Formats: sequence, C-alpha cells, structure tokens
Amino acid sequence: MEYRELLTVALDFATAILLGALVGIEREKRKSEEEGTHHIAGLRTFTLIALFGAAVGFVSRSLSSPWILGASLLMVGIFVAAGYYVTSKTSQNGKGLTTEIAAVIVFLLGAMVMYGYEPLAIGLGVVTAAVLAYKQPRRLCRHAAPDRDFHRAAAPAK
Repeated sequence: MEYRELLTVALDFATAILLGALVGIEREKRKSEEEGTHHIAGLRTFTLIALFGAAVGFVSRSLSSPWILGASLLMVGIFVAAGYYVTSKTSQNGKGLTTEIAAVIVFLLGAMVMYGYEPLAIGLGVVTAAVLAYKQPRRLCRHAAPDRDFHRAAAPAK
C-alpha cells in the first residue's frame, strides 16, 4: 500500500471513529440526564461499533466480498437485540429502541465511509445525533401540558 493510499485509509478510519464518538457522546449525555435508564451503549461502545463497521467495510471492499459486510451486520443486529433483551428485563418503565437502532446505523456509517461515501456518512451521522438529541423539547412540552390535553388535540373534531 502506497503512502497516499495508507493516509487516505487512516483518515477514513478516523472519520468513522469520530462519527461513532459523536453519537456516543449524545447517548452519554442522555444517560446522565435520565436517572434510572439503562442504555446498551455509550461513548466507548458507539466508537467501537463505528470502528468495527469501518474495519468490516475495509476488508469487504478490499476483498470485493459484500457478504462479509452482510454477515457482520447480522452479527451486530444479534448483539444489539441481545442487549435490548437484557436491558428491557431490568427496566421498570418500558424501553424504546432508539439507542439500539442508532447502534446499527453507526455500524453502517462506518462501513459507508470505507466504501467511499464519506460525505453522505458524515451528513447522516450529524442527522442521527440531532434526531437522538431532539427528545428533550418533547419532554418539556409534555410536562407543561397534561396528557389529556395531548389526547384532546389529537382527537378528531366533532
């Protein structure tokens, strides 16, 4: 591998790692804000998932074997489902799938970077972090108005 090619691959890996860290930082922030919640992943886990996606994308692209990416995506899905199962058993107030879906997205973003879709992956990573961070305004509205007001607003007019 030439020096320039090696530098490009290193920058691609760094981009994937930073995308994972971006989403991981948001999840860590959410964990610190919400007491009693159990998320399967934080900064380190999302960073490693992105790194794994990038490594798999690199190997898959280098060997021209897309099945490697598919099998790894299946493996990540199984790990995420197992993590969801374990944390949902210990949670008293129900559990959403947001963090688990974000983990799969981060894996795919890491692979996208290595397949040459770096600008798209960066954009989607920022959108993913923004969507994850968007929960706070809804919660503030919910505390300001009782649930019955939300149900009245959503009910069809008579």
